[in-house]
Amino acid sequence: MALRTKVGLVLLSFTLISILASTASAQLINLSTRGAVGTSDNVMIAGFIIGGTTPVPVLIRGRGPSMSGAPFFVPGTIANPLLQIFSGSSFIAENDNWQQSQQAEIIASGLSPCEPNPGQGSAPPGCAQESAIIVTLPPGAYTAILRGVGGGSFSLPPDTASTGVGLVEVFELTGGVTAPLNMIGIYTGSISVTQAGCQNSFNNGSFGAFATVNINSQTGSLFSGTGNFSAVGDSVTINFFGTVTGTGTLAGTFSTIGVPSGNRTAGTFDGSLVGNAITIDLSGQATSGETCTVDGLLSASR
Repeated sequence: MALRTKVGLVLLSFTLISILASTASAQLINLSTRGAVGTSDNVMIAGFIIGGTTPVPVLIRGRGPSMSGAPFFVPGTIANPLLQIFSGSSFIAENDNWQQSQQAEIIASGLSPCEPNPGQGSAPPGCAQESAIIVTLPPGAYTAILRGVGGGSFSLPPDTASTGVGLVEVFELTGGVTAPLNMIGIYTGSISVTQAGCQNSFNNGSFGAFATVNINSQTGSLFSGTGNFSAVGDSVTINFFGTVTGTGTLAGTFSTIGVPSGNRTAGTFDGSLVGNAITIDLSGQATSGETCTVDGLLSASR
């Protein structure tokens, strides 16, 4: 079980949360900011900075309905929050309902959104709708965005969004935290891709190909790499930027470019690392010349 120190800091309605730093004399551990969550660009944005020289394991929560119950009784909370984490413009991770991924890790941290509120004996209202992400981040500046489900995201289409009061919390985890799995290596395997919804129906279809992936950079949970495969006369390069958890859950973004056509695709991926085998599900959109949806499955081992 992960442990927390007793030092805390709460800032309300303020965008920059603070600096997380581990030193011999002090450790800031629980930082939070509360604000209104609207639609479109009127999302709640909270910045935080990881200090020091080594990666720090953190749990980031996006709360809404659980604050409506005792002892807080906050009126007008957002009913269904969606949490997204960025490093600059690079998407790191997102979560809608915390039990959909990393459930066991989040429960083990003692910071599950369904832990009773202070002084209460039962789970807070709507806690299954809350968001939470565990990630080990290298030193640097990060952004947490809280929006309502349906307000537009990498994996959820824009629609009538949940709005209201939300809370972003950052906890530094210490002790008993499962280290992110090592992603470094060259993986070989296969990829299958389906392209659909093209204006030119001739470009709709599916194909499979031999694929290689080189994950050549990892710091904490963050990894990046490139891959290659051949498709319809193109040599395609695929770029990955994502996260890996201690249980091998993968998530992030990808982009491709084909040579000589110049066709490009961008989107998100999720998947898993089990032993030396990876499975990556790709979902994106091709936008060169025409717009098509693209889905793919890459399976490889190192």
